[in-house]
Amino acid sequence: MARLVPRAGQAVAVIGDWVRLVHSQNSGGLFGLLRGQALPFGLVSLVVVGLIVLYHARSSPNRYVSITLGLLLGGAAGNLIDRIRIGYVVDFVDAGFGDLRWYTFNVADAAISFAILLLLAASLMPSVARRAGVDG
Repeated sequence: MARLVPRAGQAVAVIGDWVRLVHSQNSGGLFGLLRGQALPFGLVSLVVVGLIVLYHARSSPNRYVSITLGLLLGGAAGNLIDRIRIGYVVDFVDAGFGDLRWYTFNVADAAISFAILLLLAASLMPSVARRAGVDG
């Protein structure tokens, strides 16, 4: 039986070479930029969490907005917990084809990315957003 938890320097294939599990420590921000800056990114995450909660409490969001903000909140909180608890974010999903790989990410990053796509869809295609219940 294949081991699903990768050892240091090891990649475990999940869907062939397309999706693999690896162990990566990200002490920086988006795409590993500004490595070693866990504290400033942790503080920014804390502010973002507060702003999301404040915005949701002060607005009258519908289901679409609540789900989108929930994804943002969950992602920000998940990465914040890692930064506070261990000083870096654990990234473990490695996707790509052969040597052409995307940046390693985690579930929190995926939630944030999906929420941003939902916000962009609502902004760029108001008719689709209205059908999804964005305007009420």
